[in-house]
Amino acid sequence: MSNTAIGGSGVTFASISASNTGTNEGVDLDNVAGATFQVTGTVTVNTTGGTAAGIDVATSSAPVTINAVDVDTTAGAGIVLTNNTGTVTISVGDVNAAAGVAFDVNGGTANVSTAARFATPSTTRSRSPGGRQPAAR
Repeated sequence: MSNTAIGGSGVTFASISASNTGTNEGVDLDNVAGATFQVTGTVTVNTTGGTAAGIDVATSSAPVTINAVDVDTTAGAGIVLTNNTGTVTISVGDVNAAAGVAFDVNGGTANVSTAARFATPSTTRSRSPGGRQPAAR
């Protein structure tokens, strides 16, 4: 979803699943404004290519609420949040085998909270708060 304003009471998905996405992110929210983007179930991403992240939220002011994540085997970051101003909440879940940083927060003023677990190969970092520390729940 890109360059979009969410209207009314927001948009809600029961779940989102993406597998073998090639060089695309599993879930990609860029420049999204307005009401809440919400997933009440699990966002499942398995296998991205190139440098793609499992979940990428960038330059967005809309609040993002995800109940659970299951992100496995990404070529880039597991979850990357860049220059957001809307609150981002990821309640529970796992990010495993991200080739990049498992949870990467860069810039922005968004309140970020998560209780997800992050496991990465020994050659990568599990978190990169970009000067900001995500609030643990």
